[in-house]
Amino acid sequence: MGPTFGATHGTGRVAVFLVAGAIALSPATAEELLIDGDVNVRIDPADRSVLSRLKDELVAHEQRVGPNFLFISVRDRIAFNDNVYAEETASSDAFVSRAMVEVAARTDWGRHRIELNGSAEDVRYFDLPLENHTNFGGVGKFTLDTKSGGGIRLRLGAAQEHEQRTAPESVNGLTPTPVRNYLIRTEIYKNFNRLTATLDTRVARSDFDDVPAANGVIIDNDFRDLTKMTGIINLGYEHHPRHTTFFRLTASALDYPDGADRALSSRDSTGVRVETGVFIGIAPLTLGEVFIGYSYREFVGSRLRTVSEPIFGLRVSSRPTALTGVEASIRQGLAETSVESTAAVTIQRAKIKIDHEFKRNVTFRLDGLWGREKYRDSFRQDKVYAARAQIDWQINRHARLSVSHEYNRRVSNQPDESFRQAVTSAQVSFVL
Repeated sequence: MGPTFGATHGTGRVAVFLVAGAIALSPATAEELLIDGDVNVRIDPADRSVLSRLKDELVAHEQRVGPNFLFISVRDRIAFNDNVYAEETASSDAFVSRAMVEVAARTDWGRHRIELNGSAEDVRYFDLPLENHTNFGGVGKFTLDTKSGGGIRLRLGAAQEHEQRTAPESVNGLTPTPVRNYLIRTEIYKNFNRLTATLDTRVARSDFDDVPAANGVIIDNDFRDLTKMTGIINLGYEHHPRHTTFFRLTASALDYPDGADRALSSRDSTGVRVETGVFIGIAPLTLGEVFIGYSYREFVGSRLRTVSEPIFGLRVSSRPTALTGVEASIRQGLAETSVESTAAVTIQRAKIKIDHEFKRNVTFRLDGLWGREKYRDSFRQDKVYAARAQIDWQINRHARLSVSHEYNRRVSNQPDESFRQAVTSAQVSFVL
């Protein structure tokens, strides 16, 4: 049903424990539109935003436990949501508590590393007990670097989450839809002087539970269960430390259960995406990224039509002053969706992010988003708008206080999909 910012947690197919983005869009969109940094690009520390330039006296250190390192954080976010069910009528509001514990352990043997990360979150709606739920998950990473400038990375992840009410594919059940996400990812990479090559394979699985509707009928979510297999070849050539040209070829296959679309015969599909672009230092404190490409997806044994479309993106990040960072981007991509009788969705996004350091331990961030979504083989078209302002106070290396306000709006030619929502929150975080 709509866009939400990263402060709220994951959507259908992409778990927050497995994939992170600055702005979480629909489940497919986050994976399809974000360039995930597989091409090695050297970024001078002066180019980083004020939010990522760590201050030594404010950085929490890992705790050594024998030969290992341990990192534990606890946080609680109290928010007021004026439209919990993301409806045009905004009939329900509530205070929400999101308490989370995160644990990370790391063992480092020089060229070999093992990392384990786990988190659990308890979500409580003070006035709407049917919305209460618990999310949890974990990721294990193993890295083996070779002396010859290459290596292997293996990632295994599993998480149970609950679908956001604002997600475009939400079934609007009486309770949030539980979804279990699994990921197996391997990367083989090799540096040939200035050329970096990476072979990336991923198998992701999502299982959606059935949920009751308001009238007592059980909503069958089996048709949304999905296995996605992806293979990616990345090539990046570093002309100099602030200028890298890249090429990416992505092939994927989607496997839904038989009869996964109740109006059509199948949603299984295969697709390919080709992209090429460049990361470049435009000025001493300004970086740019531009890419163009083409996306193609063919449905197997279905009346859904083959979809294909150009894709492109442009991003510029700059530091106009020593205390201020600005980033702007525009992107167009083609994403899969389980909305019935729809082959895919064309996503267009324009984003802006501004961060400013008021004091050494007080920062301000402002995010804005405009988007348009066109559902193929359907007359549905949506526009989305979102804005978020946040102030962070890093009290010391162990404690942080954050206050934020966000606004989300979706305008659809299907009135049931339109809504507006405002969320005001305060969050306290502790690192042990």
